[in-house]
Amino acid sequence: MLAGAATVPILLFAYHLSRKYLQDYVCYYFYHLLLSCLLALMGKPFPVLTTGLIHLKGLQADQFFLLFDRLLAKPLWIASLFFLLKCIAAMAGKKPSRPFIAGYFIFFGGYLILAWLFMIQFFQTGQTSAHAETFSRLNYYFETLAAMSIYAFGIIRSFGIRDRLRQSGLRTFCLIGFMAKAFFWILIFLSFSFTLPFLVGVSLPLPALIYLAAFLKKSSPLSLMPSENTASLESFYAKFNITPREREIIGLICSGRGNQAIANHLFISIHTVKRHVNQIYQKVRVRNRVQLANAVRAFLDLPHSPGTS
Repeated sequence: MLAGAATVPILLFAYHLSRKYLQDYVCYYFYHLLLSCLLALMGKPFPVLTTGLIHLKGLQADQFFLLFDRLLAKPLWIASLFFLLKCIAAMAGKKPSRPFIAGYFIFFGGYLILAWLFMIQFFQTGQTSAHAETFSRLNYYFETLAAMSIYAFGIIRSFGIRDRLRQSGLRTFCLIGFMAKAFFWILIFLSFSFTLPFLVGVSLPLPALIYLAAFLKKSSPLSLMPSENTASLESFYAKFNITPREREIIGLICSGRGNQAIANHLFISIHTVKRHVNQIYQKVRVRNRVQLANAVRAFLDLPHSPGTS
């Protein structure tokens, strides 16, 4: 119950950010949190909820939960980790290459197959081999280290980013995530009960999420326009003869959204978005999104955008 109370506001907050900014990395992080929280919640109340199903199917408890872990939990965890990787790559302004993605799924696919083989062996013999015990014992630490490795990759990758704002944003975000995982790991070692680390663990994404919200507010050229600038915005729209639809698109562009995200948000085709964007460029006499955002900021007497997004 406490875990659910902790995860619901975190997920709602992440969903709000993903819908407000429509940046790829925010959406990827929301998917990562959604799967992670789902796994965390299933780890605690799920055994209670499935007791009747165990008796119905004639399985023993350890057999059923082994099936649950290997057939459902581990694939979800691999997917969750992949979304975290895509989030960090998108924050760095890069997309994982196809060979990298193939290598990721080959590696974790092999890990999953190994887990399935130990599960099959257990069902056939009714006993756990020494190798299977070692695998199970090291399994949790491997999963924690895998997430920490992705955050460490993001920290290292940030040094190659020229944009200082994006560089510091990615580095700080990954550092917070890395420290949260390390803290959770230490808590597991120091605690005799899993309940306390579990309750703390489901709340650990919150610091990174709060920082992400602050970073989005700071990095979006016109993410949160103060209400006192409303009149100035109307003057800007009137000066350049901006239509109501073009006003919406200008606001979305200045909030950092791409053409596809704008199309999804306004429920129009990407071809229509491009046509409106070109018309806006012609009216305001700019060539790209950054120039448009800076033109709006200059008109409102706000500081210019520190870099592209």
